Amino acid sequence: MAKVTVGDDVRMRDVIMTIYRGQIGTIVEVRANRNGKETLDKYAVRFRDGNTVTVWGIQLEAIMSRRDAITIGLAPF
Repeated sequence: MAKVTVGDDVRMRDVIMTIYRGQIGTIVEVRANRNGKETLDKYAVRFRDGNTVTVWGIQLEAIMSRRDAITIGLAPF
């Protein structure tokens, strides 16, 4: 999984069964592994129903949020 930070939107993958699989949530906390192993980092994700769950990074898929979208427009004169 790509490294994500607080405020990033993510989608729950099908790796481990959860009622939130396929749903989009927002990272509200990152708990880095104390031994520096990024694969063992945990993430608190808040979903639209207001619930927050803590999961492993392998369970998450980073998605592009509206704030990351590129707006294409006319160049100023």
